[in-house]
Amino acid sequence: MDFVPWLPDSTDAPHPQTQTISQHVDDILKKSCSINHDSANVAGIVRIDPDPDVAPGYGYHIYLVPEPTSPYARQYPHVATVFVPEAYPDGIPAIRFRSNLRHSEVLPTSFISDSIVKFWLQEGRAKVSNKNCICRVFGDDYLYTHTDNNLMHVISLVFYMLHCPVPSPNNPLSDTSDDDLIQMWEHHDDDCQCPLSACMPCLPSEFRDTVNDSNKRMRLLTSFKNSVEHLPALMFEAMAEIHGEREKTISSWLGLTKQCQMYQPQSHIILPSVTPWRISQPLHKQLQSDIITRKQQYSDALTILQQWLDPVLYNALTSHDFQQALTDIVHCEGDGIYTIPFLRLDVCDKLDADILAFERSDLPKTRPNSMNNYGVVLDDIGLEPFFELLTSQVANPLAKILFSEEVHGNLPLDAHHAFVVQYRPDQDRYLDMHTDDSEVTINVNLADQFEGSDLQFCGLHGDDSHRKWTLAYMHQKGRAVVHKGLQRHGADIILSGYRSNLILWCRSCRYRMSPQWQAQRIRSQSEEDPDFVCLSSTHDIDYEYWSASSPSAEDGNGDDGNNTKSL
Repeated sequence: MDFVPWLPDSTDAPHPQTQTISQHVDDILKKSCSINHDSANVAGIVRIDPDPDVAPGYGYHIYLVPEPTSPYARQYPHVATVFVPEAYPDGIPAIRFRSNLRHSEVLPTSFISDSIVKFWLQEGRAKVSNKNCICRVFGDDYLYTHTDNNLMHVISLVFYMLHCPVPSPNNPLSDTSDDDLIQMWEHHDDDCQCPLSACMPCLPSEFRDTVNDSNKRMRLLTSFKNSVEHLPALMFEAMAEIHGEREKTISSWLGLTKQCQMYQPQSHIILPSVTPWRISQPLHKQLQSDIITRKQQYSDALTILQQWLDPVLYNALTSHDFQQALTDIVHCEGDGIYTIPFLRLDVCDKLDADILAFERSDLPKTRPNSMNNYGVVLDDIGLEPFFELLTSQVANPLAKILFSEEVHGNLPLDAHHAFVVQYRPDQDRYLDMHTDDSEVTINVNLADQFEGSDLQFCGLHGDDSHRKWTLAYMHQKGRAVVHKGLQRHGADIILSGYRSNLILWCRSCRYRMSPQWQAQRIRSQSEEDPDFVCLSSTHDIDYEYWSASSPSAEDGNGDDGNNTKSL
């Protein structure tokens, strides 16, 4: 996957093996389509589109429909993106899911690991447990015929992943001696959540208590070894169950919400992020029917976003010189921190009311992160396709205008985490200082009937001034604060009322594969002495030292046990 961050962009020359790649794509579509014609339950590869954010031949979006019996079956196709290395077909393609998929073999970056892909290409296809699943889509002879169509191979891997555990190299733990397994078990913590702990038939402390009962100890060890041997299948089932519960929640809520018009689109609309709202000449040699489809997608996207966005922002995005128009409506609050009119006020009210209604329902709630006890992950109630569209067509042009290349490597923001946070004096009262797991964060106030709860900004992670105060910002309903994910920030205590904010973490999966992204996560070794307001009781190991020696603390304005801070 090392080649992924360095793929040429859409204006560069096509892949040197474009002709071979195009033939391979055609072969995939012919096989899949011919098998699924006139079927009552269409399953397979229903569409392959060029990725408009890379040069022709370097990337494709794959639309997959699993069989109805799949634990990942749903109403709309799953979407994966395949990236093609310049050394293709000898080089191995990289692949990631665009759909928000809970799966044991999908990395946090949304990519499938190189080791899984390599094993599948070398010998994994010969070890599948469900041959019919593959053969019904790719042909009866697929598993037994040699071909250099590695695009077909990685796509068949993705399709198979939606149905069964993927064959993988032998689990190294399966060859571990009994003594080593016992040692690992006994030294585990009872509250550990790692995959190995899931294989243990009892808690480590309970196993330690069997030291004088050899028969019971051997029975438990045998059960443990059996679970370790079947760990890939157990993890697949567990993650598929989690994914299935999420899909049930989405389906149930879409049947209950009174704001159905807000839950559009319900499937992915993938448009170029480099030149939003431009159709003109296609970036790839597409059929006329493909261009007509793309125009319809643009039309649908415009209609949906117009219903959400502040008219000032919408008009700027759709103007002829959108870069200048966006620049004109952005206000710089401080170094790297900007505000912009973002959502319509009536949309703020509707979204907030809908989240409150969801909170009152009996449906399971996914909380935004480890720091917030209230609020909801919006992807998990049916808004994932919308926020994917918002990230692509709104966050991308904003990021290009506001931030320099090192924020996201000038690569598309192609993933997101969207959620709502809520603050009340008797619930979540404040938010400790932190940085976001994003390249760019968009923070929009939905409900502004409150006092206090100002947003405090400090420096950038990795800079010497990381914990030096920058500015305070008071939220305005419908207006977004846009900042880098590495910008340290937190929220003051809310004194009265109710504050609700939409948070959109925008990420670049391709940039996260680069050494530059890794380097940005290294903390400066020569940080300046911190300002008290910038200290984090959650994240700073030296919090007690600095809070005790802070002038603010000595003046009685420091931490009162509830993280009350003042400048």
